Amino acid sequence: MYTKSRLLMLGTAALLGCAVLMAGPVKADDVTIKVRSMVSVQAQIKFYSQDRSHVWPSVSTAWNLDDYATHAYSLACISGEKICFGAWSVARDGYTGSLSWGVGHGDTRSCRSCCFICGEGPYQTQELIY
Repeated sequence: MYTKSRLLMLGTAALLGCAVLMAGPVKADDVTIKVRSMVSVQAQIKFYSQDRSHVWPSVSTAWNLDDYATHAYSLACISGEKICFGAWSVARDGYTGSLSWGVGHGDTRSCRSCCFICGEGPYQTQELIY
């Protein structure tokens, strides 16, 4: 019987080869990040791993931020993994708008305080302000 950590290690090993097997067991974690948009435009958000090729919720989707409520996002990650958020405004035609926060759309920008380490909470609520 495989544990969650062992299955995660095996899945990562398939992508990276035997280097992960030599590194020892990988510890899986679940973190919850809270985000509140304080802008008057609709925005979208994703979370980007800085240590592997992974994005939440997925490569082809993003979460909508279309109100002033605090939204909680649960991410299954690897302990010690650096994760940064990227958010952007959405234009009326559905395309990426001119405003962005964190690492932006596609993880293309740098940021000062938009990253966190998986498993090293507590995590502050992130606010998008303009």
